[in-house]
Amino acid sequence: MSDSGGIGGTILGWVVLAMFGFAGYGVYMAVKSYTHPVITAKAALPDYSKSRFRGYQEFAPLPANPRNVWFSMRTSWIPGDQKPGVLRYIVTLSMSRPTTTEADSAFLSRIASCTYSVDLVDKQGFKLTTIPITFTRTIDSDGNVTGLTDSDLMPMSLETYELVSDSISPTWKCF
Repeated sequence: MSDSGGIGGTILGWVVLAMFGFAGYGVYMAVKSYTHPVITAKAALPDYSKSRFRGYQEFAPLPANPRNVWFSMRTSWIPGDQKPGVLRYIVTLSMSRPTTTEADSAFLSRIASCTYSVDLVDKQGFKLTTIPITFTRTIDSDGNVTGLTDSDLMPMSLETYELVSDSISPTWKCF
């Protein structure tokens, strides 16, 4: 014999409804009142604040002297207080084939007074910007010049920074 519920079934139904219905309402209210950030599906952006190697060039800055130097560059980009953001860079110049400390120091001191710049280009070779380079001498504990370094920043939009290729194009003029 089956019981269709009757009064006992109705009371039991109200108790179940009260337990789950009100509990569900309470949970709904708790979830509803919780605020959380909106999550959207988009690709993760690279961390542009990390230093990125942009390449190196080996060249002889003095036409009459066959000694070569290594010219290398690292960059990063950080957002600015206002648009467009900031390109940070470190440029180093060192002897490609060191000889004696004194001879290398004299040569680096001589070429430190040359005028340098770096063209940043896109992947097709079009110039995006030119950075003038002003080297500072790196000096060891004995007073010898061991390298040349420039570290500075300049305004640059993220859109332009993303176009910069890993191929640098230094230029120089020595007097």
